[in-house]
Amino acid sequence: LAQAFFSSTFPSRVLGHPIAYAMAPVAVVDKSSRPSLSQGEVEVILKQAGIEENSPDAFHGRGGISMVVAVAVFSSLAGLLMGLDIGYIAGVKTMDSFSEGLLHEEKIKDTQDSLITMIFGVGAAVAAFPPVMDCCVSKLGRKGAVIFGGLVFCLGAALQALAINMAMMLLGRIIAGFSVGLLSGNAPVYTSEIAPPALRGALVTGFQFAITVGIMIAFLLALVLEDVEKPYGGWRWVIAAQIVPGIMLVIGGIFMPGSPRYLVQQGKPRQALRCLLLLRSEDVREELAEICQEHEMDSTTKGTWVEFCSGDNLKLLGIGVSIQLLQQLCGMNAFMYDG
Repeated sequence: LAQAFFSSTFPSRVLGHPIAYAMAPVAVVDKSSRPSLSQGEVEVILKQAGIEENSPDAFHGRGGISMVVAVAVFSSLAGLLMGLDIGYIAGVKTMDSFSEGLLHEEKIKDTQDSLITMIFGVGAAVAAFPPVMDCCVSKLGRKGAVIFGGLVFCLGAALQALAINMAMMLLGRIIAGFSVGLLSGNAPVYTSEIAPPALRGALVTGFQFAITVGIMIAFLLALVLEDVEKPYGGWRWVIAAQIVPGIMLVIGGIFMPGSPRYLVQQGKPRQALRCLLLLRSEDVREELAEICQEHEMDSTTKGTWVEFCSGDNLKLLGIGVSIQLLQQLCGMNAFMYDG
């Protein structure tokens, strides 16, 4: 939620720093703050971008709200994965089959308990580190980063489900944490970039809803499978179940359109046009022209840290940071990780 706040509030020229690029390469622009482009301006901007079509039908969208919602739902599977990986550990650590299968029938020690819980956050922090996030997005694109995150998650979940010792379990946890950090930094932004302004807020918050649903499902799975010991311990089934939505995210991601804003940013306006045609039911010329214009402004105007940390931006920064701190300091993590 805090990331959605940042990406939809700060002007993109203020978020010109690499740390901002990793979070939100192109911020949402409030159309009410400036007049719409005239038809002549639209034609000039598109011509400069190398897009000229003789038939007006070439710019008429073939998608609509249902397509956008479907893409957003698939993108929200990333939030479901995050919730599953957060929620399962509390139930698994208390299972007898976990102690027998991983700890050789020894009771889990406090240091082991803390390490298993903590190392997940280490992996997420590494992926969320701006240079790492920037590298992944630059090489793979917004959509590619989501697909890659799903693949990495499946690998981490498989290692955990097949773990025969603590080292293998910790390796799986840190890999899964890396994927969650990557997905949480890309999936909400991807959704905001493909959604029309009227639905952007509702669709982005679906990511947070999916996290909560994932935590609930993980708790229920741990409760149902707690006493399962043969042929495999119930804790292994709880973890292995996470691979299913992971595979769904990867397969769905292959068919999802790319982010028009990201494609324009990469100098691919024609691909951006094709994506908009899949996502919209109306004429997309004006929206594409606005995206191209915003990218041109971002390329020529660079924000500074002084501008970022002063005036109204400082107030917005304070609100965003406060939201993040309150989310963590309310103590909710203690319930999620330790039941």
